[in-house]
Amino acid sequence: MEAARAIGIPAGGQIVRHALPNAMGPVVVTGTIGVAGIILAEAGRSFLTVAWWASFFPGLAMAVAVFGFNLFGDALRDALDPRAVR
Repeated sequence: MEAARAIGIPAGGQIVRHALPNAMGPVVVTGTIGVAGIILAEAGRSFLTVAWWASFFPGLAMAVAVFGFNLFGDALRDALDPRAVR
């Protein structure tokens, strides 16, 4: 950012070219973890039964979905990483 400022690139160009690509990875991971947390929070409200099988299999499906969201966020972060060597 300092080098871009030194050669006269305007502030908007600095943000778009340098700051935004470096900030996308953490934002994407935080968003996918947030979606996973919302799924678990909403599902936890509906399973108040005594029978274990009534909540085990839907809970297993939700665990797979949450794991999938986390893997998707991690892969997207890797794909959007400007410093990654391809």
